[in-house]
Order: sequence, then structure tokens, then C-alpha cells
Amino acid sequence: MSKSTQANLEMDAQAEFDALRQRAAALGVIPQQIAMAPDGRVRMAVLDYARFAGDLPPAGYISLGLCTRSIAPISRQSRQGTLSGVLRPGSVILSPPDDGATVRWDRCRMIAIGVDPEGLDERLNLADSRRLLSSAALRIHRDPLLTAIMTALWHESAVNGLSGDFFDHCIGRVFSRLGELAGDPPTRRRDRPLTAAQVIKVKEFIATHLEEGAGVAAMAALVGRDPASFSRAFRDATGLPPHQFLTNARMAQAEALLRDGMSVTATATAVGYTNPSKFSAAYQRYRGTKPSRCRQT
Repeated sequence: MSKSTQANLEMDAQAEFDALRQRAAALGVIPQQIAMAPDGRVRMAVLDYARFAGDLPPAGYISLGLCTRSIAPISRQSRQGTLSGVLRPGSVILSPPDDGATVRWDRCRMIAIGVDPEGLDERLNLADSRRLLSSAALRIHRDPLLTAIMTALWHESAVNGLSGDFFDHCIGRVFSRLGELAGDPPTRRRDRPLTAAQVIKVKEFIATHLEEGAGVAAMAALVGRDPASFSRAFRDATGLPPHQFLTNARMAQAEALLRDGMSVTATATAVGYTNPSKFSAAYQRYRGTKPSRCRQT
């Protein structure tokens, strides 16, 4: 990625952060932390809500909220219907992207996830996401699995950002679980298997793009697939999801470079890590030893 492209992305992210903060302030919401995917399709935040009653304009993205603190009455009246109840730690609510509402809520803290609805059916491999959203928006979900997945998403975002195969899988699992809780599991399309030639092509692409960090979307595009179905097909073909295969390749290359005497910082950059400390943690997790020790052997 060029420096100018990186700078433009940072400017876009800052503008989005500013817009989110302004929108939140108008609703009596104080963002404590905000994170955003590089392509802007997913954003996450920790939000402190003050008491509020009034009209809530459409957000433009699917909003998922996980209550993490306080017990708070909530009501929302929209053209989808009425939601009314009490939020407790672990409760999850959803708002569709184009659904303005009259709302009332009390003080609480939420982990909020915003998902761009464009291409949702294809990205998540769902047959009808709109029907799922309408059903899920009319209830407060109290489900340990859903709570665990959304909590894992927040921790994953802090370590690896809002992208990657694991993150995409968890987002998809959130929506699948919402469908299961509604008694209407989303219909999944059947995945075509990858050919042997396609698997070889993807493996060669990974091997030659370790420094840039070959993303799942780029791998999928290489063989003309959407990221979700590609990930499942790749796992079926190799026994590993793409992100794990990529990490294994990075760690193998890193070990070779370290044994050749390359510094830990240079090795981290060479295999696609911009943060040497994150590289060291990942290397120790996968190899069971610190990269500095590998370099000394």
C-alpha cells in the first residue's frame, strides 16, 4: 500500500470517526473507543448511553448492540414494529439500516457493531437477510452464544483489527445465530468445491504476498468467489481456514528469516506485521518460543 493511499484511508477514517461522534453526541451517547475496518464496511465502538427519549434517524448500517453494564429499560417504535423490554448485561439488540424509530432508553454501556448492509447476502452467504433483520429487530436477545461471539469480536478487533477470516466468520455467525433464535435459520447456498488448480493458485498467491498480508477477499477474488464461500471451500480442500493457513506460512517464513540472522523487527515487516510486538506474540503462540530466541539458535 502506497503512503498516499494509506494517508487517504486515514483521512477517511478520521472523517468517519468525527461523523460518528457527532451523531452519538446528538443522542446523548459518549463513544469510549471506536474502531473501523479499512474498507469502512464494519465499525465497532464502546458507547456510554445517557437517558434519552426522541426520534432516532436511520443509521444507514445494521446496528448490533451488546449491553455490558447496567440494567436499562428500552423501547423502540418503528415501521418494523415495537420492541420493549429491559436490557441487562449480555442482552443483544439489532436495528435495521433504513429504519428510523422513536426510542427511549436509560443509562447503560454497549459494545456496538455497525455492518454495511450492501452485499450482505453475498458476503454472509445468506438467502434473505432483510427478513432476518426485520424479525431480529423486534426482540431483545439473551443468548450466551450470541453474547460470547460479540465479545470475541471486540477482543479480536483490539488485536487484529476489523478484518480477516476469523472476524468475517464471527460476523456471519452472529447473523446465523439471530436466525436460529428467531426459529428461522437463514438458508445457505451450497458451496462449490475448489479445484486442485485453484488451491495451488491460492497457495502460490499467499507465498508471494506475505509482506503485504494477503487478505481473504483478495484470495477469493483470485478464484472468482465471495469471501464467505471461498473460506469454507478452502478449509474443505486444505483442512485449514485461509487465515490460519496464511499465519502458518508467515510463521514458517519468519523462522527461516530469523535463523538467517534477520532482526525481529525486520522479520515482522517481511511477513506482513506492522507491529513487532504483535508479531512476537503471534510467533510465540504458534511456535512456542520467542522470536528472539529462535534468532539466537
